[in-house]
Amino acid sequence: MPLTVDSLALYYNKDILGAAGIATPPKTWTELQADVKLVTRANGGGSFIRSGVAMGTSSNIDRAVDILYLLLLQNNPSYYTSDLSRSTLDQAIQGLTGTVYPAVNALNFYTSFSNPASNYYTWNQNSNYSIDAFANGQLAFLYGYSFTRATILQKSPNLNFDAAPVPQVNSSQNPVNYANYWAYGVSKQSANVGQSWDFVKSMATNVSLTAYYKQNPKPSSRRDIIASQISDPVLGTFALANLTAKSFYKKDADKIDGIITKMIDDVVLRGSTVSNSISSAAQAINILNNQ
Repeated sequence: MPLTVDSLALYYNKDILGAAGIATPPKTWTELQADVKLVTRANGGGSFIRSGVAMGTSSNIDRAVDILYLLLLQNNPSYYTSDLSRSTLDQAIQGLTGTVYPAVNALNFYTSFSNPASNYYTWNQNSNYSIDAFANGQLAFLYGYSFTRATILQKSPNLNFDAAPVPQVNSSQNPVNYANYWAYGVSKQSANVGQSWDFVKSMATNVSLTAYYKQNPKPSSRRDIIASQISDPVLGTFALANLTAKSFYKKDADKIDGIITKMIDDVVLRGSTVSNSISSAAQAINILNNQ
């Protein structure tokens, strides 16, 4: 049972958007691509004076794997077969326009921003770490959680920025976000299972969490508290995102994250095709889930 849930949002530099004539942050993938083209400034030497968005690589982007999880969930809410034995990353689904490969769409979109041949090339392995680039005014858009704000402000207290909901595949779909949380649980081997659960549940009541959030402002795990947070100028975007946030089963979170990181690197660093990288990742997940 989590006491708080955080979801991704899109931090944006107001001054960069204003100078480019962009009135509002992007709401769709297409709008994000268009805005990235408008604000990106390359120096001609293989690096960027200013980048549009921190996407495309793994090592120099904060929570890169989580961003890709978000894109995957926005394309397809299912990661596995119903019995959790096999990954569906490499599987096709029937969309409105015919057969589509959701993971291919997601990984293509993600890595396009670090592909020199792409119209949206804006990031590469030589770019500064994403949070540093944003804090230094070298980056227009940064995917991050509510706690990312404190890090940005610590590095750049006077930065003119805000957070908006993450862009969706298109404006016609229901919003989808990615949830990040730690949950309290009770071991089956506990000598006092009932009392332990009573304690955990007591921590997660409306009264307890309302008091907790007064001292530690965080997006709530309770819908009846989220309603009161949506109007908050700092937490509101993240609280609203929690209403449409999803997560998925990870047998071993560190190993799954490692597999997805390798999937990105196979494309960006090792020249693998998107389809082959996804197929390799699906096989690795299948092996892990069946151990």
